[in-house]
Amino acid sequence: MNFKEFAELVPWLVTEKIDDASPPIPLIGGTVHEETPAWSFRTGSVLTLATIFPKTNELRLTSGLAINILYAPELSHYVNHLNEKQLVFGRAFLVTNNDPERAAVLMQEIVFGDSLSWDFPPSIQNLLRVIVTLSGQAGHLSSEITARFEARPFNDAEVALLLASC
Repeated sequence: MNFKEFAELVPWLVTEKIDDASPPIPLIGGTVHEETPAWSFRTGSVLTLATIFPKTNELRLTSGLAINILYAPELSHYVNHLNEKQLVFGRAFLVTNNDPERAAVLMQEIVFGDSLSWDFPPSIQNLLRVIVTLSGQAGHLSSEITARFEARPFNDAEVALLLASC
């Protein structure tokens, strides 16, 4: 699938095929080049950024699981455990913003457009499965992390932190 088709497919899938997702909102400006389409959407309390990079024809789905977490060794052990034992798609990682004592947990999956084709419907179905599974995992883990580490969900204004982590 070429870049333009990919850029049309992603927001359509989110809008039409993911029942509990908010409509994707296109992002304009920011640190990503203007020719790089990006949309934010929510599934439950989880803010996700879908960004397509034209040179590599790849989609990066980046979900903010929790933010404003007091950084502690237990947090990094927990994130390592997620990567080792729980995640079906994606990887979880820690980032810091302005305060080095506070962290956020993000989850990201990358899908290449070259692996997708309308002539092979299972490839489109697989992309949908990735997005739905990632969203489900993110919702479950976000609730767990916010309760366990006294964190909070990402708000819409914090999409820049997701964008910076692409």
